Amino acid sequence: MEEFGFNTDDLIFELNEPKQKKGIPKVDNYSPKIDSSLWFIDCDPTSIPIEHLIDDDKPKTKKERNKHRKMKDDNNEDDESKNERKEMKKIMRMLTYRIDHYYLNKKYELCLLDSVQLLKFVKALAGDNSQRMAVIEVEIRCLFKLARYQDTVHKMAEFERLATQPSHPVPTNIPKDAVPVAPSIFRDSSMIYILAQCHHHLAAYDEAIVQYQRAIGLNSAVWEWWLNLAQCYLNQPLLQRPMLASTTVYPSVGQDVIGHTPQWRLLCAKRSLSIALYYLLSSIQQKRSLPPSILTKGEQPKDAGWDSPLKRIHERLSSIHTTLIDLDANQLIALVDGHSFSEFETRWFVEYRERIAEDEEAIEEENPYAL
Repeated sequence: MEEFGFNTDDLIFELNEPKQKKGIPKVDNYSPKIDSSLWFIDCDPTSIPIEHLIDDDKPKTKKERNKHRKMKDDNNEDDESKNERKEMKKIMRMLTYRIDHYYLNKKYELCLLDSVQLLKFVKALAGDNSQRMAVIEVEIRCLFKLARYQDTVHKMAEFERLATQPSHPVPTNIPKDAVPVAPSIFRDSSMIYILAQCHHHLAAYDEAIVQYQRAIGLNSAVWEWWLNLAQCYLNQPLLQRPMLASTTVYPSVGQDVIGHTPQWRLLCAKRSLSIALYYLLSSIQQKRSLPPSILTKGEQPKDAGWDSPLKRIHERLSSIHTTLIDLDANQLIALVDGHSFSEFETRWFVEYRERIAEDEEAIEEENPYAL
């Protein structure tokens, strides 16, 4: 290419020369704009009649909704209907903001009323299951905060049904040699824990045990879940972290409780409490290992944060369950040899010592019985 007056190497170098990055300009005395007018508070969901649009026969799956929408487009939906849908979506957006505002300000009754209205709009617009689940989750949390535990249990059943509902309709002409599709499993451990607490508050200890085991099966590292599982085996009330960190004095679990509790439940309670104390001690050590900037706020001392409350909780639990901790697990296993444990109980409470013994060379600190 030199015959044309330039060198190819110089051209390649110019093409591959990196561009200089422009620096971010600095702005002095910048203050973010915050809209504190609460423009969504005056939302009136009753301004648009939607009862005639709520129909249980509306399309449920995504394919049915697309077909329904196409039919409406083919029929040339009038401008009045389009404007109505646009106004409905505007009110839904305002309701969503107002629900968040009420929940953050602990106005759960008002939040619950708006959630019921928002769910009607979702049904009127043939929303999918994810939209309905988002609204129902808010209802569940509001009902739980209002101590309406039985209503929370009923709402959780609806929530789980929507969560495990197949997104596509199940075909009817399935070949006999086809591999069966595994059913969907609900895996939201935080929502399952709310359900377990509801049964615990209602003194339905056996059902609470089942739900605590479901939650722990999905996340086994939360010491509060193990603690309240032990409480259920002993038919004792719910214990929460703020309650244990307070100055309230809780009576210890004495011989009267131990004497009236079946041996297999004592074994499960002892093992569950041992695991809870192990994870609690791990939390204390983790808080100590965090940098002081995370644990302190402002001019507070370096030992601020949850380190001291967790120590108090550890001491409180040890004092409450002193009699339970002193029980010999091997003797309990011999006493309940004929009891039929559930799969969870067999894994964590009966065979746990053998499983830990196999892995203690690799991960020695995971043994909760070293406390």
